[in-house]
Amino acid sequence: MRRIRLLIIFIATFITTTSFLSVDVDLSGKVYSDNPKINSELLGIELFAKYADKVVSKTIIDKSGHYQITINVGLSNGLNNTYDFYITGLGIDTSFIKAFRQFQGEEMTWDIKLPSTLKKKAGRTVCPKCELTDKVYPIIYGNKQIEEQKIEHGDTTYTNIVGKKYYAGTCVYSLLSPHWYCDRDKIKF
Repeated sequence: MRRIRLLIIFIATFITTTSFLSVDVDLSGKVYSDNPKINSELLGIELFAKYADKVVSKTIIDKSGHYQITINVGLSNGLNNTYDFYITGLGIDTSFIKAFRQFQGEEMTWDIKLPSTLKKKAGRTVCPKCELTDKVYPIIYGNKQIEEQKIEHGDTTYTNIVGKKYYAGTCVYSLLSPHWYCDRDKIKF
């Protein structure tokens, strides 16, 4: 009986102490562009971070392009968790910026240049998240929604990818709107 009580106390202590094993990582920097028209559109743009498909932190970019965002990183899984960063705003579709797989400490400076410089491989655009090219398609903006019906294993699905192009289904477009879509990661960049 005494061993069972000790085991229960040990488990309770372990659970309560490991839930507090986390650290705040403060990222700050400037969002900028070589294009003055893009710089004028940065005010009010939201920068946010996702972990396991959940928004964990967000901030608004100020009029001079500066931002500061705090991410609470759980230490029980190590600092090697992947955090995805996106921007969005009024008239701007959510656009993937970068995935951090490891932070360089509790305080970090990260300047974000828009539009991002994209890698190319064999003439194709490389997805910045999965680093592959086979499911990356250019985004087409326009009034008409184009989609294709697919039937696989008896299930009917619809896709915006037609003829190796991703049709956004909207004509709302700005200089900060994403130009590419990765069907593997389901992100626009």
